[in-house]
Amino acid sequence: RCLCYANSTDIDNLSRFVERAARAFPRLKHLSLLDNDCCPNYLNNGKPLDYEHYRYFIIHFLPNIQSVDGVPVTQAEVASAEETF
Repeated sequence: RCLCYANSTDIDNLSRFVERAARAFPRLKHLSLLDNDCCPNYLNNGKPLDYEHYRYFIIHFLPNIQSVDGVPVTQAEVASAEETF
């Protein structure tokens, strides 16, 4: 079970973090980035559409991911991530 909880760690660049995580942990299944600038959610007044896009980005570039921020990834999200990226 490969998981990474990087909550509240001052991560501000999602693409750089995900790129590095994909290389370092190719079988990563669970990732949480809550309370970081790169994670637009209710903790930092992020908009729902921005959070959705953030999830799609992670789902697309980390193909084995099963949950993001403690919320399971759905098949609909996988399909949307493929359409988006």
